[in-house]
Amino acid sequence: GESWQKRYDSLQKIVEKQQQKMDQLRSQVQSLEQEVAQEEGTSQALREEAQRRDSALQQLRTAVKELSVQNQDLIEKNLTLQEHLRQA
Repeated sequence: GESWQKRYDSLQKIVEKQQQKMDQLRSQVQSLEQEVAQEEGTSQALREEAQRRDSALQQLRTAVKELSVQNQDLIEKNLTLQEHLRQA
């Protein structure tokens, strides 16, 4: 009976060690999953920021075009006024 008890005890210890390894691996997997989720969140935020900047840039370009047109308009009016003044 003694030897059976010893075998059982040593098997029990092996099983416990395996269980500990499994638990360690599980927690490693969980922390890796969390890191991946965080990185995905970060890259998503970066993509959104890039899109915001892109649309802000588009708006600026449009504004610059409009100002350029207005400026051209003002230059022409100014020239017309100068011409009238010269004739007067």
